[in-house]
Amino acid sequence: MTGKRIVRPKEAQARLGIGHDKFWRDVKNGTLPALVRLGPKSVGHVEEELDAYIEHLMKQRKVA
Repeated sequence: MTGKRIVRPKEAQARLGIGHDKFWRDVKNGTLPALVRLGPKSVGHVEEELDAYIEHLMKQRKVA
């Protein structure tokens, strides 16, 4: 593995600037990248995928 980092939900919420409810709603409807299961009660995003999602949002902003 090449040092991939997992971003836990609270950090992802802070990076995206969204709250708890919107975060989990977007996870459920597939707007956000898929979560990686780390344990029975532990999940997170692959940092590169979350960064790519943020870049996508920035590109949409520039086009609109």
